[in-house]
Amino acid sequence: MESANKAELLKYLKEHKVTCDFNEMDFEQDLSAMYTEIGRRLVIDYFDGFGPTSSTQPEKPLNEKDSEEY
Repeated sequence: MESANKAELLKYLKEHKVTCDFNEMDFEQDLSAMYTEIGRRLVIDYFDGFGPTSSTQPEKPLNEKDSEEY
C-alpha cells in the first residue's frame, strides 16, 4: 500500500474519531460502524477501484435453467 493511501486511511480514522468524540460515543465500541464509515469514504475517493462498472445479464432466465446449470 502506498504511503499516500496509508495517510488517507489514517485521516479517515481520525475524522471518525472526531465524529465519535463530538457525539459522545466510544470510538472502539462499534467496530462495524467504523469499518462501514471508512469503506464509505474509500468508495467516495476511489470509486473506480470498487466493483464492476456494468452488470452482466444471464444467458438464460433462471426459471429456464435446471439445477445442473447453476
